[in-house]
Amino acid sequence: MSLHEYLTELLAIESPTFHEDKINAFIEQDLKLCHPTFLERSNDGVICQFKSNPNNPTLAFIGHTDVVPVHVTPYIKNDRLYGAGASDMKGGLAAGIYFVKEFKERLLERFNITLVAYSREEGTAVTDNGLFALLNTYKTIFSEIDCAIVGEPTDNAIQLGCVGSVHAVVTIVGKEAHSARPWHGENALYKALPLMNEISKFEPVIDRVRHLEFKEVLSITECDVPRGRTTIPGSIRLNINYRFGPSRSESDACAYLNQIIRASGIRDMEIDIIDVSPAAALLSSELFERILLGIGTKIEAKQAWTDVAQLSRAGIPAFNFGPGQQSQAHKSDEYISLSFLEEYYSLLMKALL
Repeated sequence: MSLHEYLTELLAIESPTFHEDKINAFIEQDLKLCHPTFLERSNDGVICQFKSNPNNPTLAFIGHTDVVPVHVTPYIKNDRLYGAGASDMKGGLAAGIYFVKEFKERLLERFNITLVAYSREEGTAVTDNGLFALLNTYKTIFSEIDCAIVGEPTDNAIQLGCVGSVHAVVTIVGKEAHSARPWHGENALYKALPLMNEISKFEPVIDRVRHLEFKEVLSITECDVPRGRTTIPGSIRLNINYRFGPSRSESDACAYLNQIIRASGIRDMEIDIIDVSPAAALLSSELFERILLGIGTKIEAKQAWTDVAQLSRAGIPAFNFGPGQQSQAHKSDEYISLSFLEEYYSLLMKALL
């Protein structure tokens, strides 16, 4: 079976977030045939170890099994393999597992190997994420990892670190009235304009870490007012998302966002921080640096949040590297380029064998 045929098998299994049982069971049964040192499956995912020499460094391949788009039967057209999650990130997940299966004996001459396929990455809070649970359940296994490759879509570039993310819900209260007599009320939408204008003018702030540039950005992503064509809205609810660089802690990011919102001077306003995900520190190890050099592709900052942040918080050097195309993530007609997939596999072979 070829790599793209193996990926097609994974794409054929429906795995929306919170419904990863079937694909996790498939991966568990597949890895059993490779006679791992340790293998266990739970609702949080599958964790597997291959050990040969306690003196060898441990290399990990890590990826999530859930997808965002509605399931479609996978198919190939021209150079593209279509399917829900093809780029984000079943392509990277399939390549990592297939690589270990094909070259297990050769890899074990140089490394101990850990494979992690986890649930609930997409659209969940960090504490609901399957990797969060696995990190807490299997602390000893994760503590042994010297370098982790996270197969998020990167267009075959190496992307280091990641930005953090804060979501704040801001509720501004006015007073309802009939639109024929607006002087009887206070339009909450108009009341929110100073804050909306302030955020619209926010320019990206560069956070330079080593030779990399992370962009701190601020956006209103949701806006809700009570429905009513002839009603002056008495309240407005905004979701504000702040992406911050590795130089900021979560508490610093929350305080900075709160400061920006309060600076609008709006009365009758409530601010609720509903979700905070940490940025990733740029950790390193001898194995980490050796693999980066061996892959030899371009190195960028990760201008998004990924679970590299959770791994770095646990003291694990990790980087994003996957064959998926970032432009395809979460699209209803998502695909992965088969030539990208083959190039990625060649890069793994060059760096690790």
